[in-house]
Amino acid sequence: MKVLNSIKIEEKKYPNSLANNENAISKEVQRKTGFKVEKEIFRGQIIYTKGTKPVTGSILLKGTYKGKSAVLKIQGLKLESSEIEIIKTFEQQNKSKIIHAPTIYLSEEWNPKRGYGFFIMEYVNATHIYDLPFATTQQMKEFSRFYQEYKTKAVTKPWIKFEGYNLYSNTTVNNGSALSAVISAVEKWRKNMETKGRLKLEDYAPYLIGFYPIAVKYVPKMKIEFMHRELVQQHIFKLDDGTYRLFSNILWGYRLQWSDLAYNIWYNLINIRGNNYTAEEVIKYIEKWIGIYKKMPIVKKDDAFDWKINFLLTERLIGIIVGDLGNGQYWGSSEGKKYFKHMLHVYQQVFNHFAKKCR
Repeated sequence: MKVLNSIKIEEKKYPNSLANNENAISKEVQRKTGFKVEKEIFRGQIIYTKGTKPVTGSILLKGTYKGKSAVLKIQGLKLESSEIEIIKTFEQQNKSKIIHAPTIYLSEEWNPKRGYGFFIMEYVNATHIYDLPFATTQQMKEFSRFYQEYKTKAVTKPWIKFEGYNLYSNTTVNNGSALSAVISAVEKWRKNMETKGRLKLEDYAPYLIGFYPIAVKYVPKMKIEFMHRELVQQHIFKLDDGTYRLFSNILWGYRLQWSDLAYNIWYNLINIRGNNYTAEEVIKYIEKWIGIYKKMPIVKKDDAFDWKINFLLTERLIGIIVGDLGNGQYWGSSEGKKYFKHMLHVYQQVFNHFAKKCR
């Protein structure tokens, strides 16, 4: 099985025709393939230089191909390893009968003369694996069954090279450690957040000060594992026949062990909306997820799971405070501003709860 490079975006080294000739490219691909567009369903954008407007890096279009519902993805940015390669390599090692990447009907790799590549894949008309922001007990159990299958059968060996401590993004910490990668990521979130000016110093500084010694204590003791780097509800669909489709396959890579379980909970939290939730309710919900996780056979094998998941949730919560709340887009709408301060206070308390478990 071929081992691929990490998924880095080659920003300015190669042409991105999609940024300037989107309509012409879309028509050319439709003419070439016979794909008929119904509507746009996603647009990926990137900012090359601070202060400049974002440019389109990729688009997903729903439509039909040879009489079947399908999705066309046009990729303008050159990836070091293409999504087409990743999906094919994933399926080569995949031993699961129920978890698969979407089927690709037709593809052409990124070409420097054209400045884009594309592929047509099946359209999955299915529901996500559970409801947001609060999964039911039964849905939590189903996610756990999915996770057990994913860890033991769908991912049997890494197919992407491990390069340094590239745990969070396209940036590798040279000659560093997992701890330096974690600290560097949090510092990046902090700097970006401070430019937004949403939070006062007292809103975040005590939590950063509390997080760093916890990271120093725990990160050096943790394993690094290959996984889907954002194994969240948004990327998992359940079909009527009981099988699953796993999307966003450019996100395979390396993170600290059990990070995929922490990310699953994090995605629930950042989708909570409203002024009526208390920290106690959020903590109870998180602890319910943890209790169900601990019943999985693969988790039962790890005697250190408790402190690992508590640390990973503390990391996710500092990320919510300085990243998702302080810097992200989740709370930027006019509606979001109504409960921004309320949810900040809630997550400060939730952070304190899990940080205390780590001390």
